[in-house]
Amino acid sequence: MVKQSVLGEAKVCLGFNPIDDRDFERTMQNEVEPFLDALRKTHRIRAKGGREIYCETFVPEIFPAGADGKKECRGLIVIFHGFCEFCSKFDEFSYYVLKQGYALCRFDQFGHGFSGRETQNSSKVHIRSFQTYVDCARAVVEQIACPLAADLSKTAHKKVPLFLFAHSMGGAVAALFLQQYPDVFKAAVLASPMLELNIPGMSNTTARLMLSFIRLFAGGERFFRKDGDFTGNYVFADYKKPICSERRFFYHFNKRKTEVRYQTWNGTYAWLDESLKAIRRIFKKENLQKITLPILVFQAEKDDTVPLGGQKRFVELVPSARMIVCKGANHELYNGTNETVARWYPELFDFFGQNGTVNEHTL
Repeated sequence: MVKQSVLGEAKVCLGFNPIDDRDFERTMQNEVEPFLDALRKTHRIRAKGGREIYCETFVPEIFPAGADGKKECRGLIVIFHGFCEFCSKFDEFSYYVLKQGYALCRFDQFGHGFSGRETQNSSKVHIRSFQTYVDCARAVVEQIACPLAADLSKTAHKKVPLFLFAHSMGGAVAALFLQQYPDVFKAAVLASPMLELNIPGMSNTTARLMLSFIRLFAGGERFFRKDGDFTGNYVFADYKKPICSERRFFYHFNKRKTEVRYQTWNGTYAWLDESLKAIRRIFKKENLQKITLPILVFQAEKDDTVPLGGQKRFVELVPSARMIVCKGANHELYNGTNETVARWYPELFDFFGQNGTVNEHTL
């Protein structure tokens, strides 16, 4: 039995004022971007194998008062972004969580944004092993997030909990991370996680054989989709307009057009092969049993990017996980309509708030 509920009407959330889609770009440029620029600290670290990772941290200058009237940090949220993304794609998200009194750590996944890569083509997402994503996330948590949480704990005179927010491919990275390091985070949110991939016209077994053949004889760095390199052209489909904000989408898309490091647009056969292998690892019984922390899965009802079956299966098999179905929402909840944005963020903050009591976090 899947432990799920349907996202209802927007809850009242003190301090949360969602940006109106109709005035999105102006608000981002005049309010959100200056706010983030004032708080941003940048870091470059080395992960396993000497891989360079670009990371950003934010700590609010003023924390909101809690129920007892005291102003304190509610936690430190770490973001694992998705396929072809970059950490500044979460500027609006970052603005909201900082206003709620959370500190933030975000980074460009290896092969994305300003982090290191295994290919010279800025349009390609290429990886030789999916474990690389986990190793790089571990380096960020170990070298940046945990020390920052420790510093914040000294100021607050209590343990500041570490929370995880992961989107799409980042959800697969998160699942593997939580299986390998189950005691680091206090709670995790997986938004539209990539827990299943379908190859049209063939079973996953056949797909794995095909991909092994391609990697062995034709090279794994070829694009697996026909659209190839980033061109700067995009047509926003009519079917998406009722379920996704066109203005939010193009705010981020225009960043790609002006920054070549943001132009990751397509995966390679090696990335696809490694992603299928990673999902198989996630669903091994002995690995699923290692996940015990509270997990909230947000499922987008109209998701056309990842299949929904893997998310349902994950929630069924992990006792500490539950699901909220976002009716009428597309894959990128943070790029949703005004209605979607107003509804899912209060659920996110409510979940982290309910799981704010901490134990020692160790890596």
